[in-house]
Amino acid sequence: MGSAEARVPAGGWGRLAISGGLGAVTVVLAAGAAARLTARAGLGKVNLPAEFERMADDRWETAAFAGCAKPVVIDYRGGLGSFRLETAADE
Repeated sequence: MGSAEARVPAGGWGRLAISGGLGAVTVVLAAGAAARLTARAGLGKVNLPAEFERMADDRWETAAFAGCAKPVVIDYRGGLGSFRLETAADE
């Protein structure tokens, strides 16, 4: 229960494995980040910025993801709460 937020600053990379529950989950990436999201939402919604292109039913990527040696990879398994991915120019 409750909400959770993770922030990935400019130059940050790695894998986030997130299991949602009843509350909302927000991930804030630096603008221009190379990222892939695989999301299996429960009853909640998945909200993404426009720069994420749908690659499969449950997978989205930024254009910078292809060929990036150190991307951000997010694996989300949802519950009842929503998932929001945001970009922030000042991260």
